[in-house]
Amino acid sequence: GLVPFAEMRVEGGGDTSKVPVRVGENLHIYTGAWLRAQCYSTRARERVGAERAQSRCLWDGAALAARAEEVVVAYDEFVSSRDGLVRGLGALHRFGLLFVKGVPSNMAGTKALAGRIGKARPTLYETWWDTAPNKEVINDTAYTKDALSCHVDGTYYHTPHGIQLFNCVANELAGADDEKAGASLYMDGFRVMDHCRRHEPDTFAFFRDTPLRFRSLDPGAQICAHAPAFQVADDGELLGFRFNHYDLAPLNYLPADLVPDYYHHVAILTSLVSSRADFTYRRVLHQGTAVFVNNSRVMHGREAFQGHRNLLGCYMGRDEYESRLRMLGIGGPRPWLL
Repeated sequence: GLVPFAEMRVEGGGDTSKVPVRVGENLHIYTGAWLRAQCYSTRARERVGAERAQSRCLWDGAALAARAEEVVVAYDEFVSSRDGLVRGLGALHRFGLLFVKGVPSNMAGTKALAGRIGKARPTLYETWWDTAPNKEVINDTAYTKDALSCHVDGTYYHTPHGIQLFNCVANELAGADDEKAGASLYMDGFRVMDHCRRHEPDTFAFFRDTPLRFRSLDPGAQICAHAPAFQVADDGELLGFRFNHYDLAPLNYLPADLVPDYYHHVAILTSLVSSRADFTYRRVLHQGTAVFVNNSRVMHGREAFQGHRNLLGCYMGRDEYESRLRMLGIGGPRPWLL
């Protein structure tokens, strides 16, 4: 049962203080540091929110290019040492993106990378996938040589994929003709959300407050989910970005008076995602380079390519990823609040 405050006493002072509480035959001892960390006062919540915001870095193309070395780790270091894992996942948490160099060009190396976070997540396209152009897969442009504008994957799932892993096992023209090598494109969805909040407040409010319908239609499955494109906490913290114009469903779920607003705001967001080169980080993936992408924040795309280009990869759950961060103490003084 509840223990009256009057029956509690504090022993010692500061972080070394202790509050012993006896419940029945059990004695529980709470330290001052632990109690302070669990404080739910307005001031404490504001402090925690500030700490969480500072643990992430919003970026555009130039900003990330200037700090490119901070988002790179060596394969051997990442898979073999705790320090390498902490450094790599710390960068992934901060920027939403991590490049790994020196990765074996096979599925075994891909699985070793993924295993440092958690188990691969099954999808419509198998658990482990291969993006080599495939004429038999006609319902997914990822399996072509066409350009893809920036987007996040799995918007049509109630719980979209958390982390996406791409391992470049072949890129025939990388280094020889980078303009035809299918450069990868990345864009920080949080940066886009922040831009909308500052410069397009009505658009920000629309995508925060209006659930959109996303869907995937396949021969063996029809998957659909409703969710706002912008996930925002009550205190304004940016929590998640979900948008892929390839997945937008017909509008028969919207009230008629919202349809004009929908077209207006989707045009603004689509323009930001597809036309703002300054928001985009462009990088040609060479064989032996893999990249982790936080799919709840960072969009990915590619330029059209020629020659042979092939990526292996998988998805992992956001829950497993954030659990790994907490277990490693990544994300600030209170990592369990990620």
